[in-house]
This record gives sequence, structure tokens and C-alpha cells, in this order.
Amino acid sequence: GNGQQYVIQKTSPTTAVQINASSKVKREVKRITAGASDIKKMNTEYEEKFQQLKEEVGYVNVWKWKENDGSWVSFDDDISADIDKLKINDSIQYTFGNNKQKYKITRLSASTAVQMNMGTRAKRDVKRVEENKIKKDYQQLKEKLCYVVWEWKDNDGS
Repeated sequence: GNGQQYVIQKTSPTTAVQINASSKVKREVKRITAGASDIKKMNTEYEEKFQQLKEEVGYVNVWKWKENDGSWVSFDDDISADIDKLKINDSIQYTFGNNKQKYKITRLSASTAVQMNMGTRAKRDVKRVEENKIKKDYQQLKEKLCYVVWEWKDNDGS
């Protein structure tokens, strides 16, 4: 790209307006039907991506901490993987959240650990559960599997 940022405002299921964020220049945009060669290419890409996604589905170990209300909240995939690598009684430290709190997680057994806030010394239970899930979130899946072709009017109206 050219480094420009645009805002797209959908005006109907098949039309939109593209607005240059800095110059505020507007351009009409419409959804078009792709040609046969485009569709064949998209189908090939779709099949390849679908095969990749099928391989990403399965059982994964997810580490969760116990929230104050008793619910269990998943760590992100990177932290879960780091906890999984720990030997019993080993620890890792990390910074988390907007307030940059520092935490230490100590693995206690194959499926349990404890998380300690390094500032407050407060501790939370941590557990490992096996879940059947897709590693990517729903929005990423939609982006991988959906194809929409749009075209825009150039400055000369073509």
C-alpha cells in the first residue's frame, strides 16, 4: 500500500464510500461479481486454507486462572505454552495488562500452578484443562474463509 488510511462506510449490501482519513476525499465503492478465473483461484485458496484450519482443530492444553468471582479465565496461548514447558516447582515471570502488573507463576503439578502478583503478593489458583478448540478466533477464521471483491471509482469517474 501507499501508507494511506481509509474509512469505509457501507451504504448498502453492495455499495460503500471510501474516505481518505487525512484528505477526506470520498470515493464510491461497489461489490462486483468475480470472473470464472478469479473464482477458481479463490476456490483453490479456500481449499488450502480449509485444510490448514482442519489441522489446527484439536485438543489443546489451556491454562486458566481463578478469577475473584470463581470463574476460570484462559491465559493467552503464549503464556499457556510457557507454563506447559515448566517443570514442577519451576517458575516464570511476566508482565500483564494495561497496568503492567508483574506476576510469577509456579507450576505445582502436571495440572496445577499458582500465580502471584509480585506487587501485592496476592495469589490465584491456576489449572490446566484440555479443550477442543480452534486456535484462531472467530474473526480471523472469517477473514481466512470469506472472499468479497470490491472495486472503486477512480478520480476520473471510471
